[in-house]
Amino acid sequence: MKHSSANEKRMKSDLMLTKCAIILLSVISIALMAAGPFWVRWVMRRPSPLLEGEVRYWLMLIGGYVCGALLLYCLYVLMKLLKNLETGAVFVKENVDLLKRVSVIILIAALISLFLGLTCIPSMAAVAVIAAFMALIVRVVRDAFARAVEMQDELDYTI
Repeated sequence: MKHSSANEKRMKSDLMLTKCAIILLSVISIALMAAGPFWVRWVMRRPSPLLEGEVRYWLMLIGGYVCGALLLYCLYVLMKLLKNLETGAVFVKENVDLLKRVSVIILIAALISLFLGLTCIPSMAAVAVIAAFMALIVRVVRDAFARAVEMQDELDYTI
């Protein structure tokens, strides 16, 4: 019994730490978005592979805001997933759907980053590759959760 209690305390503390990280990342994202024009002007000093001037500025600013909004939405979805885990709802269909949503959000951000990397700032292409890899990892986890939900359903109907 003592061992289970220690694991439960560790899990609660891990979930709390993750929630704090999500909140901190949300605040940082909002601050970066608020300073968007400053950061885009700073990046504009670097060479561009294709676009220059106003078109480049607005593409980077809008792309940054869209990616920032996607990040905030992704963090919101992750917070919902954490709340489910906290309540003991682990292998449920809703979590599979939430993980699918996260992978789609990351994939959209990867495509935007790739476009910005090819047209405005080459380093964004590296961000696109990393994001695409993360989307694949989340999809694998989602598939594992989906299989676990199926197994849980079979077990529930066995009794």
